[in-house]
Formats: sequence, C-alpha cells, structure tokens
Amino acid sequence: MLCQIAKNTYFSYRDKQERFTTNCSTETASENCIEESLLIKEEAFRIHKALHGLNEPYKEVFTLRVFGELSFAQIIQIFERIESWSRVTFHRAKRKVQDLLREE
Repeated sequence: MLCQIAKNTYFSYRDKQERFTTNCSTETASENCIEESLLIKEEAFRIHKALHGLNEPYKEVFTLRVFGELSFAQIIQIFERIESWSRVTFHRAKRKVQDLLREE
C-alpha cells in the first residue's frame, strides 16, 4: 500500500511539472512558447485580479493552497482551525474565482 501511495504521489508530481514545462527547441516552437507564456501570464493576471476582489480568509487560503502549494494540514496550522474548515474555505474561494473569471 505504501508503494502505491508513493507511486501516485510521483505521478501527480510529474503531471504537475509537465503542465509548467514547455518544449522550445525549434524556431516554430519558440514562437509558440512565447504565445503560450503570454497566455499563461495573462491567465495568471486574470486570476490575481479576481483574487483581489475576494474577502478574507478566502483570498489567503486560495493563495496559500494554489500559489504557495501548501497542504490543507499546513493551512490549518496557520489559521489554527480544523481541516474541514480549510477545505471548505478553499473550495468556496475556488468557486468564487471561477465565477469572477466567467463574468469578465
């Protein structure tokens, strides 16, 4: 069972790394990479802009989870709450950000 957990953790980590890695070896790929980078930066800006409109603690929990890559256990240590609170707060914040992004 422990091997299965380790394997799944590794695959999750690898998938996450692949999302942020682009292949820019050829000239055409370089042009695509620039466009992809701009899109990623533009999307990140839109998310930050939407986050700016959120109230606390939604803004902080979302930022810690997504950009800080903290686990729910680490987030509850910061806020001194129960784990279900951090999960509910994160999912509500995520839903609010998605709604704000759709409105744009």
